[in-house]
Amino acid sequence: MADSVFDPAGAGGAVGGIAVSCSPDVLEIFGALGLDFAFVDLEHGGVSPFQAEPLKELARAADLAGIELVVRLPSGEPDAHPPRIRKVLDTGVRNVLVPRVESVDAAAAATEAARFSGSDGSPGERGIGSSRASRWGRDLDADFLAGEDRAVHVGVMIENERIVDRLDDLVALPGLDFVFLGPGDLSHALGHPLDYDHPDVVDAIAEVEATARDADVCLGGVFVHDPQEMLDRGYDLTVLGSDYGAVYEQLGADLSALDRPD
Repeated sequence: MADSVFDPAGAGGAVGGIAVSCSPDVLEIFGALGLDFAFVDLEHGGVSPFQAEPLKELARAADLAGIELVVRLPSGEPDAHPPRIRKVLDTGVRNVLVPRVESVDAAAAATEAARFSGSDGSPGERGIGSSRASRWGRDLDADFLAGEDRAVHVGVMIENERIVDRLDDLVALPGLDFVFLGPGDLSHALGHPLDYDHPDVVDAIAEVEATARDADVCLGGVFVHDPQEMLDRGYDLTVLGSDYGAVYEQLGADLSALDRPD
């Protein structure tokens, strides 16, 4: 999609929210607020990637709201990701994010699972079938296959030093559209859990930012810096907050402000 927030040639600076609730209603609210994307996390909560119906409802809500939907898959062994990716894409989701990637080979397997054709023109690993993505088979033709390969975006989480050490090879990978910094797991993997000011963590984050900016991939992140700072540092995809976090913040503040009788 030419106007996708995942197009590195686009305007950049997209802002989104995490729908912890996995509620289609929340996605509609995000769209009404003017957010650019919704982040649904199946790694730490949500539904199973093999439960098609809830994912189809989320995809429909995102379409209705006019926002992009990013689905982070559950973590697992590298060979567990391709079938999950294919299943999720069949529901009409277009943007998948793979967590805990530790090698370029694992990232390559994810990109190949999402495409009908490989970067060299050879057959890809995505299967052809009747699903919501193809309007249950009505759109199945060569144009559909080519269009899907253009519309789908694959990203990987940057959460450990092993993939940081291979950043140049990773961002040069054909079919990889975006990288997403996960500072919590990255700090933990570096031996400084949640110490975001530790020099090792600061340096690793700066390296990822610089490498992504110089490559043809989008850079995103979850609470890497203050949202405004992330935009100022050139992030293409910035998570502003979450639905549950907004409830805590707003209702907590309103509750604290009340002068209630003892």
